[in-house]
Amino acid sequence: MADIESVQRWIMIENHLKYNFIPPIHNSFVNPAIEAIDACNMEEPEKFVKLPNGRTLRAGQIVEELRLEQMVNNPDDDLDNPECQNNECEPEE
Repeated sequence: MADIESVQRWIMIENHLKYNFIPPIHNSFVNPAIEAIDACNMEEPEKFVKLPNGRTLRAGQIVEELRLEQMVNNPDDDLDNPECQNNECEPEE
């Protein structure tokens, strides 16, 4: 059985693909999108992922084309830094 976070993630990506593209992207692309996000999170954006339409693209390209960049963990992102919560971090100059 899938855990709640995995189901929520799947639904979030499904809704993104359904409501943010014209025409909507079929939900058969959700699992490859998750595979691409996971590959990018493991610093493997060059990994090939097969899409349901028969195309095979690099994970980074899938993330970019499906506009999933915000779902990829960015190690340079200050949001995970406890000192930067509540906008207490000062921007670098």
